[in-house]
Amino acid sequence: MCRKALMVILLGVSIAHTSEGEERIRLLLDIPLDLQFSTPSVKEVSNVFESIRNVPIHEDDPWGTPGVIAKNRGDAPWIVELRFLNLGVEVDLDPTVWKNYFDLSWNIGHWLMIGSDAQERNYTNAPGTEQRGYGAALTFWTPGYSRIIPGFRTEFHFENNWFVGAGFRKYDLEIITGYDRYDKLKHRSHTDIGEIFETSVFVGWNRVEDDSTAGFRVGANFNSYNGKDGYRAIDVETNKVSFFLSLCLSY
Repeated sequence: MCRKALMVILLGVSIAHTSEGEERIRLLLDIPLDLQFSTPSVKEVSNVFESIRNVPIHEDDPWGTPGVIAKNRGDAPWIVELRFLNLGVEVDLDPTVWKNYFDLSWNIGHWLMIGSDAQERNYTNAPGTEQRGYGAALTFWTPGYSRIIPGFRTEFHFENNWFVGAGFRKYDLEIITGYDRYDKLKHRSHTDIGEIFETSVFVGWNRVEDDSTAGFRVGANFNSYNGKDGYRAIDVETNKVSFFLSLCLSY
């Protein structure tokens, strides 16, 4: 991804240097408040190893009955992320502005797990079942994604505040295990089982007021998956196309 991104930036720099007149290349540094909601890039994870599903009972529940979580398939959650850094260059092509930048986002969906199908096992008052009730404590596993996701985007911004662009990024698919106690989920472990490669195309609109920008971005992601050594026997069904909506605010 980095090699492709650098090639795009260098191409923009070479184009700008062919023009005479005022400086056309500027540093781009944004600390945005960019909240993005993406439908799942992975549809289902199944055939999860028993060694992963064998979550030990919580250390504060010594009277619990250990055992393996029975179900070995689960749906992956939505990706809900907060983008907090954009760094790159913008090239003034007059009247169009071409922006090329690396970004970082924090996947808050890692904890929210919206849309996930967490598989659970009661180990206290109804051992071996998924029964929930007063005083119940359960182990769980669920698919998830990286907590920090780096990426690269290239965008063309027009005079009428609209822009189009494309992006590239790679992040891990995980199996998260943990505990469901006192109506709270607590993570115990994160096992990286493979990598998701995402290419996105999008259209957006923003409005600049003084030194701030507000707008939105909507688009589609094209996803592929590659399992890591030792975990390729786990079955992963990807959503070849997923969709996203971003609400953007930057200073």
